Amino acid sequence: MNLFKKSIAAVALVTLVSSVFTTGVSAYSTSEIEAANTLAQAGVIVDQSANPAAYNLDQNVLRQEIAAVARGVAGLDKKTTCDGVFTDVSATTPNTWACLSVEALADAGLIAKNAQFRPEANISKAEAVGMVVKAAFGDAYAYDATLGTTWQEQVVAFAVTNGVVSSFTNYDTAATRGFVFEAAANAMSSTEDEEMDDIICTLLGTCNTDTEDNTDTEDNTDVTTPVVTGGNVEVTLNPASPAAMNIPRTAANVEYLVFDITAGSSDVSISEVVLQRVDLGSRDDFDKVWLSRDGVVVSTSKTIASDDTVTIPLNLTVKAGSTETLTVNASMKATGTKINAFQVIDVKSSANLKLSNLRGNSMTTVDYTVAQVTLNPKATGGSTVDVGSENKIL
Repeated sequence: MNLFKKSIAAVALVTLVSSVFTTGVSAYSTSEIEAANTLAQAGVIVDQSANPAAYNLDQNVLRQEIAAVARGVAGLDKKTTCDGVFTDVSATTPNTWACLSVEALADAGLIAKNAQFRPEANISKAEAVGMVVKAAFGDAYAYDATLGTTWQEQVVAFAVTNGVVSSFTNYDTAATRGFVFEAAANAMSSTEDEEMDDIICTLLGTCNTDTEDNTDTEDNTDVTTPVVTGGNVEVTLNPASPAAMNIPRTAANVEYLVFDITAGSSDVSISEVVLQRVDLGSRDDFDKVWLSRDGVVVSTSKTIASDDTVTIPLNLTVKAGSTETLTVNASMKATGTKINAFQVIDVKSSANLKLSNLRGNSMTTVDYTVAQVTLNPKATGGSTVDVGSENKIL
């Protein structure tokens, strides 16, 4: 992320924090705000960086809204007139802007020309991902009925592999604006990186055209849940990764993130894991961060650096065909209500890794007040009840 984007995100974050803790509204993740600002800078959505709450990131997204986002991701111009492709979308129905984006997608073959588009209906997370994937990657993705899995599983797996979203299985849950904005921004970034890689390798004459390598790449599409892939190793978010919850502000051992490292046909040596603290808290909310495996500490404890990253040395060998599960643990020293999460941003290994989004859920530090009860126990006969006495009525 360039300095300009970082500056805008920082301003937005300060504004949001003020509104969150004065009005009590739910907090958005930093990544969702940053994604919205990125789309705004690209002209895909209206710029609300001065007041991020106006992005309404926690509201469900409508089909007409995601059509506008998908059109921007695909790089399509708005149509100048509407041809009445859908019976429920016209130059005036349900508003004056939707048709220009919806029909642009239909004309480009990115959505089906059904009788109706249902512009003001909610869209599921899987459908939203499918529209973003189609807009960003075109024919690079296609449903394969021979795999024996649903279209939702396949499109989400493709999106995960290409860094568009983190793995999820609640396909039919209504998508929020924040979810869609983050997926769209990731998709745009992914395709831009691929285009730049193609340009660079063409100039240098290093583009890989080996048929066998291309076959290996195709084989990787069978994987349904990888978040990070590369060479002969995969790193995925473990289903047991903790859900978002409240934690004591001075908790000594909090599990923030659980992830798996799976080796392919050969052993993989892991020498380092780099994490990044994200969300509305700060590095000052933490004492130490470390990694554990099956409840046993496997690394040294480290503090979080000024750039919100923490580099944890690791001496781990993952045997061929096996999986090692690691947990990110932290001890807290927060004051008051703070919201934090961790994501894996790098894994140093003997295999080549291409990192994508591997983010845990946010934890909120809170103050706990424990109830206290003072007892003045007396036995029924008036004598004092000694500690350890049994069958005494108080």
